[in-house]
Amino acid sequence: MNKPNNSSLMKAQNRSLCLSLIRQEPLSRAELARKTGLTRAAVSIIVDGLLNEGVIIEGDAVKSLNGRHPTLLHLNPTAFYILGIDILRDGWLLVLTDFVGNNNFLTASTVLHHHSRAKAQKKQTSRKLMSLSQPQKNLRSTSMAIRKTA
Repeated sequence: MNKPNNSSLMKAQNRSLCLSLIRQEPLSRAELARKTGLTRAAVSIIVDGLLNEGVIIEGDAVKSLNGRHPTLLHLNPTAFYILGIDILRDGWLLVLTDFVGNNNFLTASTVLHHHSRAKAQKKQTSRKLMSLSQPQKNLRSTSMAIRKTA
């Protein structure tokens, strides 16, 4: 495994910083440059990469008093899905959220004594998870994140 050099480590940190700020609130490229201390060119390269990957999306232009109207950058809620499973002694809890934390699906169960009821719940859960992907897209899993890819 190659050891990352200072340049690639710095790029990764700058990307992470930009993403972290956008996660807190929608920002324009100019605001990102001001808050991070990066040049506008560096911010544009980072933002273009995040846009191409589908991690962020551009919102509407915001009216300003002078100059160009800035376009706000937002997290793309459908870029990733996060699945949380809590397995307990007497049941389980399943939570599915999108990338911005909207709860798409929540189900809980106690230990089931009837096999048919367990089978029905399993089928319902599978159906809900698969409904998140469009027919022409497939799901790719990374750790606990599920990402839609082309």
